[in-house]
Formats: sequence, structure tokens, C-alpha cells
Amino acid sequence: MAALATVWPAALAETKLAYAAVLADPGRLLRFGGLPTVLALGLWAFLSIARPMPESEDPAVMEAWMATNAGYVLLAILTALWSYGRLVVRWSRWTVTGDGTGGFLDPGLGGRELRTLGWSLLAGLCAMPTLLLLVLVGDAFLFLGAALFGLAGEEAALTGAQLGAVLGGLIGLLPAYYITGRLLPGVAPVALGLPGALGPSWRTTKEAALTAMLTLWLIALPGAIVGTVFLQLDLGLALNVVGPVLSFLAYSATAVSMARLWQAVVAPAAPAAPERD
Repeated sequence: MAALATVWPAALAETKLAYAAVLADPGRLLRFGGLPTVLALGLWAFLSIARPMPESEDPAVMEAWMATNAGYVLLAILTALWSYGRLVVRWSRWTVTGDGTGGFLDPGLGGRELRTLGWSLLAGLCAMPTLLLLVLVGDAFLFLGAALFGLAGEEAALTGAQLGAVLGGLIGLLPAYYITGRLLPGVAPVALGLPGALGPSWRTTKEAALTAMLTLWLIALPGAIVGTVFLQLDLGLALNVVGPVLSFLAYSATAVSMARLWQAVVAPAAPAAPERD
């Protein structure tokens, strides 16, 4: 508990700093996101509004929808990945070097972006085993929420189940954030043209692990809160539009925070490496 009392203020301060950096200059935010982010957001909005996923539980209905919209879904996923790589590179470089160059229409799909995406996916794969715990904790809180709220009626039970699932998901994600919080700083050097450093990042971030974990958790928290509120207000369509925007802001804030951790902890302990490009 004493450690948590020390770590929590540090994580909260880091989260505020990361979001403040991202939101301080809307023009820079738009430039760094660029065309791929706008395309990704536009495609998700189009799918949500013009071609919404059916709520039917009939597999045939879902298969028909997917057959009709598979191209749009694939394009939306690809542009989202393109946007992610671009955002991480731009924000990491800006955090470490102050480099704010790069226009809105710059493609941002070179070797650095592709390697950044690859190293990020590798860090995510390392956290995959924790997803089982996420499912178990999420289900436990879902049933607990339904049972507690169910005392007030069936409709309240549904609300309790939704709130329990969100809370359980947030708690269940902590192990994944612990792992990625120690690995993602090793992605930051890729944005600078240096080799990935997941191993050195894991070895050198032990003391900062809890702070990094809580920082990632806090960065994701606004999206979870907004999602819960929108669902309770039956604003699912609006959430499908707003949710991706919050996700891209969270990606940007995460890139800033992880680059700061790399610069402060990982880089000083690592031997100098030649730039790749």
C-alpha cells in the first residue's frame, strides 16, 4: 500500500503531462495524425452510421453483413494501423528531440513506421497470455454486478452487469499494462532510427514498472468512462464515432509517456547504437 501511495501520484502526474502535451497544440495534433488518421476515423464513422453492424445473434445475418462490408472493415483496420505507426513515430520523435516537422499530407508510411508497428505488435503479443486473466476477472465482475444490482430489478441487473464488466476489464488489464509498460519504452528508439530495445527496456524499467502500468491504465481510463456513460445513455452510435477519436488520443499520449520513460531510464543504461536510417 505504501508503494501504491507513492506510485499513484507519479502516474497521475505523468498521465496529465502526456495528455497536456498531446492537446496543447491542435495544429500539431492534426499534423501528426495526418491523412491516415482522418481516413481511419472517417471509415469507422461511415461503417457505424451508414453500415452499422446488425445486433442479431443469427450467424447468417452476421456473415451476410461481413460479406458485404469486408472491404470497408479491412480498409478501416489497415488505415488504423497506418495511423498508429505514424502517431507513435511523430510523437516519440517530438518528445525526445523536439522535432515537430512533418505535414498533414506526408505519407508517413516508411521503414520507421512499419518497424514501429512491428515492434509494438511484438510487445502486445508478449502480453497476450494475460488475456485469460482479463476474461476471468471481467466475467467475475460482470456476474457480481448483475447479482448486486439485480436486487433492484431486471433492468438494474443489466446495468450492474455492464458496469461490472467495465470495472472488471479495467482491473483485468493491469497485468497486460504491467508487461507493455515495461516493453513499450523499447519501441521509442525505433522512431529515432535506432534498433528496437524491448530487452533493455524490460531489464531497466523494473523500478518504474508500477508507475508505467498505472500510467497506461490512466491513459485508457477516459475512453472507458466515456464508453460506459454513452452505453448507459443508449448512445451506441455516437460512441462508435467518438470512441476511435479517444483511442487515437490515447495512442498519442502513450507514445509521449513511453518515449519519456525510454529517454529517462532505458537510454542512459543502453550502449549507443547506430541509426538504421
